[in-house]
Amino acid sequence: MFTFDELDNLKDKYQTLLENLDICTWIYNYSTKKFIYISPSITKLRKITIEKAMKETLDDAFFTYHKKKFSKLIEARVESFLNGDKKEDTISKTYEAKQFDRTQKIIEVEVFTKIVFDEEKNHIYIYGRITDISPRKQLELQFRKETRHKKDIIKKLVIYEEQVAQILNELNEKNETLRNIANTDELTGAYNRHYFDKVIITELERNNRYYESLSLILFDIDHFKKVNDTWGHSTGDEVLIKVSNIIKDNIRKPDVFIRWGGEEFTILLPQTNLEGAIVVANKLRVLLENLEHPHVGRVTASFAVAERLSGESFENWFQRLDSALYKAKDNGRNCVIAAEKHITETHWKKEWESGNSIIDKQHKYLLLLSNKLLKSALVTVDIKETQN
Repeated sequence: MFTFDELDNLKDKYQTLLENLDICTWIYNYSTKKFIYISPSITKLRKITIEKAMKETLDDAFFTYHKKKFSKLIEARVESFLNGDKKEDTISKTYEAKQFDRTQKIIEVEVFTKIVFDEEKNHIYIYGRITDISPRKQLELQFRKETRHKKDIIKKLVIYEEQVAQILNELNEKNETLRNIANTDELTGAYNRHYFDKVIITELERNNRYYESLSLILFDIDHFKKVNDTWGHSTGDEVLIKVSNIIKDNIRKPDVFIRWGGEEFTILLPQTNLEGAIVVANKLRVLLENLEHPHVGRVTASFAVAERLSGESFENWFQRLDSALYKAKDNGRNCVIAAEKHITETHWKKEWESGNSIIDKQHKYLLLLSNKLLKSALVTVDIKETQN
């Protein structure tokens, strides 16, 4: 730690340097409460003369807001120092403060202070160094403003993103609702014919490619016209809803349940052969048979089942199914009838190609002849049955 004499010698030695620095240095006699030295740079810093600055007290030198706080901090440090506290943090300290210049403009400064004790005179001196940090503070203020502005923008962007996400979520929900409206029957919640027309194409292609079993169930609520005529269409709607709920709760997830029209429904069963489809149809028939409506009483349905034959067109497949449903009704209703496997036209398949175009062409011609022969045989049978 510097003694007062060493500090005074340094001041004399570096007088020229001190007079040309932008940093203002000073020495304050804490015991007499008077400045004993202030460097000439005080004129540049505060726009006042050295003589006037020398007449100020330590409190007068600083902006009113800070001076009481500043002097109390100095007093506390000096008291600790005199009580034996020689820690660096007690001896040397840096503060930020505000000062007025001669024009009453506020200057922001950084004040470094160091306690120096003159043992001979038993005086306490405060060595000080003041640096004008107004430009830095202005930059910091500008930076804070820009940061706040950017934070505000970011906050608005976050809110905007949340709003956009909410709007997109609402749009997705509405689109899902629209898809459901477009694909499902409003009353029963079953899929409609429009949806079936789309899904059947995919299932037929899969069936052609992988030769997986594919079956259809067609069923019709028995005596449904009587329900509407006797108890009204609202009661009829209740029956349709109850029947649909039972079906939906008792089929697999891959199965497609469709309201075909009125009281007629169909169920598409992927990867299900005829025997499996018969089991499903009988299970559903029994469940419906046990359905009791408070006004209508017991509700039953007639079922038809058909597995798609290899290469069979949908029209032929459904015609067989529809014929089986008529048989179920003729057999007294509340039963399951499997569709007959009519001989159908055979179509050329890509996997039959040999790679030789001449051979393939001959094979296709033979297939064409066999299909023609099959058609003529069926016509002959029909004619004979008509003549009989």
